[in-house]
Amino acid sequence: MIVDLLLWALTVACAATTLWFSSGARPPGADLFTWADDLGHGIAYFATTLSFLFAAVWRPGRGSGRFARWGRLFPLAAIVASVVIEIVQRTIPHRNAELSDVLTAWIGVAVAVGLHALVRRRATSRSSRARQGTRS
Repeated sequence: MIVDLLLWALTVACAATTLWFSSGARPPGADLFTWADDLGHGIAYFATTLSFLFAAVWRPGRGSGRFARWGRLFPLAAIVASVVIEIVQRTIPHRNAELSDVLTAWIGVAVAVGLHALVRRRATSRSSRARQGTRS
């Protein structure tokens, strides 16, 4: 229960931080190197998506969460949000809508979905091997 609460808190914090930095002036460090802003987008969407998947869909030790059916819907919503945010940024002074931000956000979502699937697959195979070992 504590782990679930922490995962939900992390999800909300990641989403809020992403929205905060997407709606204001350029995030700190966005100009450190050529791809810093893009990298920030990828990390933000990766962290938000992965924390949501572990909080809502499935996590080791708990199994399916209350919102297991959202496993495919949330990543799609994150992708749509990345496009909407870039469109809105066109109306914010000193911000630009950039295709590279959208692409790196999508990559972040895809990596999060892939990592979550990998962890789930490994945990499931370990638990099934453990069950088979106890039956022998």
